Amino acid sequence: MISVASVLSLLALSAPALAGSGCSPTATISNGTVIGFTDRSSAVDKFLGIPYAEPPVGDLRLALPEPLRSPFGSLNATAFGPACYGKKDIGPQSEDCLTLNIWRPAGTAQGDNLPVFVWLFGGGLTGGDASDPRTDGTQMARISEELDIPIIVISLNYRVGAFGFLNGQEMTDLGLLNLGMLDQRLALHWVQDNIAAFGGDPTKVTLGGES
Repeated sequence: MISVASVLSLLALSAPALAGSGCSPTATISNGTVIGFTDRSSAVDKFLGIPYAEPPVGDLRLALPEPLRSPFGSLNATAFGPACYGKKDIGPQSEDCLTLNIWRPAGTAQGDNLPVFVWLFGGGLTGGDASDPRTDGTQMARISEELDIPIIVISLNYRVGAFGFLNGQEMTDLGLLNLGMLDQRLALHWVQDNIAAFGGDPTKVTLGGES
């Protein structure tokens, strides 16, 4: 497992990611092949905007999240997905927002079995998203490699505000409270099922976050 001291050191040293050109690292999971890119300036592979659940729209609006069943063939994972609707002043927002992002030291391969750090953004459950540059995983992954404790970093979107935490007797009776936290749990199941394809160890997952 990753020690708390190591995580805090990496968070303290982290900074907004540097842009750069990249190649095309890939990972094959049950839904298809995820195609990322390598940030050469930081020597970090990035896989951005990977869907982990069926879009929570239509009949799935204000419903329990469901695992992604739809195959996507080849997924170009080179840009963050939109934020879930909430208190956010900039950037695109959408109901179809349940995506996650993966950063790993460049060249990491299946079988490397690196520890995994999953970060949950803060915002009082009313706003925020996984593309916030203050919690970009690029520098954490880079510094972990430099410190010879390489890890994989993951951030994820979950429903916030009324879409994720609508209260009331009807929602209580239907068992639909705290949908945003159920999104988080489903994303962690996705990590268990798929992170090995990216070089991670599903038995060594550390969860962190803020509010």
